[in-house]
Amino acid sequence: MQRVAAARRAGGALPELKVTLLFGVGQDLDNLGLRFFFEQVDDTIRINIPGAEQPRWNFGISGLKDVSRGVVEDQVKKLIEASALGSGVPHKIAILATHGGVAGVGG
Repeated sequence: MQRVAAARRAGGALPELKVTLLFGVGQDLDNLGLRFFFEQVDDTIRINIPGAEQPRWNFGISGLKDVSRGVVEDQVKKLIEASALGSGVPHKIAILATHGGVAGVGG
């Protein structure tokens, strides 16, 4: 993300990134125009969790830690740190989106 790189070069505060978690199937990214949308914004990153309607995913991704459920690290933070953005980038999960037929998400 150019804004993060520019802030690092200038020694300024890093911008807070909005994170979209997209549980999609097949070609949702292209068929629904989502790839084009995310290419146009400079403050949002998309984490695509591809899968199929059947069988169910049976896994998730979270920005939260919940040791009682075996989630011992902030998975979103770990993905951001492993990317070209690096560590220390503030972020918040802004959108959780699903394909209309995805079972088990949000309920």
